[in-house]
Formats: sequence, structure tokens, C-alpha cells
Amino acid sequence: MDSNINLRIKMLRKNLGLSQDDFGNRIGLKHGAISKIEKSGNTVIDQNIRLICDTFHASEEWLRTGKGDMYEENNETLLKQLAAQYNLEGERLELIRNFLLLTIEQQEAICRAVDIAVEANLKARKEAARKAADAGEPPTAGELSPVSESDTPPTAEPSTIAEDEDSTLSKRPEGLSDEEWNIVQHLRMEKNMQTPTASSSTEPA
Repeated sequence: MDSNINLRIKMLRKNLGLSQDDFGNRIGLKHGAISKIEKSGNTVIDQNIRLICDTFHASEEWLRTGKGDMYEENNETLLKQLAAQYNLEGERLELIRNFLLLTIEQQEAICRAVDIAVEANLKARKEAARKAADAGEPPTAGELSPVSESDTPPTAEPSTIAEDEDSTLSKRPEGLSDEEWNIVQHLRMEKNMQTPTASSSTEPA
């Protein structure tokens, strides 16, 4: 048996992006056993060779001799390689399998639809973060518009206004991630630091 089989087993594991523990777990061997069969000069029994090839769809000829390709090349084999590498199963695996059965035009149409959906979702989340950052802030002079007396809402008591603002500022809008909410809080802190308080702007009597 080619002594470089040990090196090729290691190459296969690295190509799959697996640690020795993960590689061993897939084929029912412990970390120590994987470390041993990857060490040059150690014998690899036929049972383990077939187990490695069946689990990871590697070419037995390549593993034994180094000839040919690392993997058995066909669509189903490639799909199984992805499933093994990324732990795909159930509906996720079936989704990819069905996608591969579509025509190029159909695949491209799905990709465009996904791109549009992702872009729309990202835009909506950014807009939600922007609105959350502005929540509770008084409108600027350019945003004010004349209203009739009947349209003017009743004036709330100062204590009520303060409570409402505190409630608005501390309430996390639905749909914001932790990162987006942290950004909102940071923006509010910067605004508060830049806005002078009534006591600091009022001249002493």
C-alpha cells in the first residue's frame, strides 16, 4: 500500500474543512485513531479506507494510489460532499437537490429573486434602525408645517412628556437585531451629548 495514503487522508480532511475530532465522529473513530492514520508509515486497514470513501465520497483509487481525482465526480456525489461538509440535511438538502435539477434559466431567475429579497430585507432593517434612532426627538424647523387650531393636539403635562420620551427611548423596536439596537443607542447618546440642556443655556437672573 502506498505509504502516502496517510498524507492523502489528511489532505481529504483538510479539504473538507474538518478537524480530526469532526472527521473521526463522522466515521466512528476517536481523535487518537485519526491522528494515527494520518501519521506517515502507519497502516490503514481496508475497512477504514472504505469507510472514509463511503462517508465522504472520496475516490478509493485516489486514496490508495494518488491517481485520479480526490472525489467521485457526479452531481449526487458533489451534493453529498456539500452535505457532509456543511451538515446539510432534510429540507435544506432537498432544496439544493431540486435546484440542481432546474434549467440554467430557472436557476438564474431564482438567484435574482433571492438577491431582490435580501436587498429589500436589508433596506427595511436599515430604515427601521434609522427610525428608531430618530424616535422621541423633536422635529426640526424644516419639518414643521402650519396647522389649524383644531388640528393642534392637546398639550401634555411636562412630567408626562418626559415619561413618554423615556419610554420611547428605552423601548426596543420590533425587528431590530442586537447590533442594530446598539447602533441606535449609540446615535442617541451622541445626540444627547451634542444638545445643550435648558439649565446650561439659561442665563442666571
